[in-house]
Amino acid sequence: MELLTDWRERCPTPDGFVFPSPVDPSKPRENIRRAWDNIRARAGLSDFRAHDLRHNFGTLAFADGHSLEAIGKNMGHRSPVTTRRYAHVLAASSDAVSGSIVKALQAAKGN
Repeated sequence: MELLTDWRERCPTPDGFVFPSPVDPSKPRENIRRAWDNIRARAGLSDFRAHDLRHNFGTLAFADGHSLEAIGKNMGHRSPVTTRRYAHVLAASSDAVSGSIVKALQAAKGN
């Protein structure tokens, strides 16, 4: 977050794009591949997609209790069905955690 805050202070755009268009900063950059490749190389991340950041944002926002409607709006989703993917990921994770706890309790009980 500190990096993004610093970026916003150094390169403010009215719409808050992380990658604004070099031609018109009020629009997003259409192709970020070269910029993203440079960022990954400098960070030492060989296999990390920009979409991974979006997925992480949605999952963490849902885990933090934000509504699917608010998350979808922030992510620019047109349909709530798209945003529901993040709820599904968390529900599966929650089921796995619950299952592990039940197994641990059963083992402690000797069942």
